[in-house]
Amino acid sequence: MAAIDTRAAAYEYEREHIVSQHKSNPDIRWEQRYANFLRAVNNLEEALAQTAERGPGKLERQGIVKAFELAYELAWKTLQDYLKHQGYDDVVGPRTVLRLAFSEGLIQDGELWAAMHRARNEGAHIYSDTIAETLEHDIRSSYGAPLRRLSQDLGRRRAGEA
Repeated sequence: MAAIDTRAAAYEYEREHIVSQHKSNPDIRWEQRYANFLRAVNNLEEALAQTAERGPGKLERQGIVKAFELAYELAWKTLQDYLKHQGYDDVVGPRTVLRLAFSEGLIQDGELWAAMHRARNEGAHIYSDTIAETLEHDIRSSYGAPLRRLSQDLGRRRAGEA
């Protein structure tokens, strides 16, 4: 529970910092999107932590899958906004964004991000408990960590540390 409280405090600090910065510079879209991305990653991690010991029920699993979909969508959209902020004006769509983000060193494992993209698309059309269980396992074992790494890296870039 302490880890969740720490994430909530970190999110609140990030949100307040971003809001205060936007009062003086409201044109930084990627930072606005970053705040939403950070919240989505924290929500996903909270859902995973709450169900780690006992395993999720059917509705909790659906919630985890939807939380992943939101975090993934905000990840690539935040990257897109960040890349545009860096001067890449022709970056549109998740595949193009992820390829450029990989080539620019913003994400480390291009194949894993491609798998996450496929999982997000599959998750949006789940009609089978077996698919949902497999996707939840993949989110828990493979997809959560890269989302957290990206949120941390973008946080450092926003703070001017990267």
